[in-house]
Amino acid sequence: MPQKINITKPIARKQHRCGFCGGIIEKGEKYDRAVLMSDGSVYTWKSHLHCLNIASEIDDYSGDGISEDDFVTWINEYVYDNHFDDEIDDISKEWQDKSIPELAKMINDELYKKEV
Repeated sequence: MPQKINITKPIARKQHRCGFCGGIIEKGEKYDRAVLMSDGSVYTWKSHLHCLNIASEIDDYSGDGISEDDFVTWINEYVYDNHFDDEIDDISKEWQDKSIPELAKMINDELYKKEV
């Protein structure tokens, strides 16, 4: 299990790549920056805040961490389990043809939408 050394939520001064979804963290966007140590190696893991929210929903998050492949698998399973339309025998139209970063934003909005 990775050991947390330092976690911050800075505003990006340049583009970065999200370790979970593989999408771009845009300049000016607030993101999660974790300095971690695993097996004696220190590394930095950067992610969108919404991807970090989703990662906390994944069961293995507290174990060895979640790889980009684990995250993508969870995203695809979530979409299939929650947005399969029996009438068209396929994923609902509004969830089709989306990239993993787009789906991650949509899922975060769905899971964490504010009730008014």
